[in-house]
Amino acid sequence: MIMPEYFKDVNGNLFEIEEQPINFKEKYYSTKQVGELLSIDFKVIQKWMREGKMPGFVAGKEWRISQSDLLAWIEKKKAAALERLSDGSGCLK
Repeated sequence: MIMPEYFKDVNGNLFEIEEQPINFKEKYYSTKQVGELLSIDFKVIQKWMREGKMPGFVAGKEWRISQSDLLAWIEKKKAAALERLSDGSGCLK
């Protein structure tokens, strides 16, 4: 029987680590690169990843995100924003 692995976030919450194959042909971004791409401070990106609000993983001491995960996250956020705009309120919450 294989036991699941877990990691703790800064608040002590446990999260199960999902084993996923690594695609070595895919591009991976650091939080600084993501911050530059999105015009958001990299510390905010790190916080979102630690809190599970943005997908990512730690490689050494650095948080990373794959290009496909970043693009999927952006599309999800765009869809949620469009849904909020179309709900009749006319503003983002």
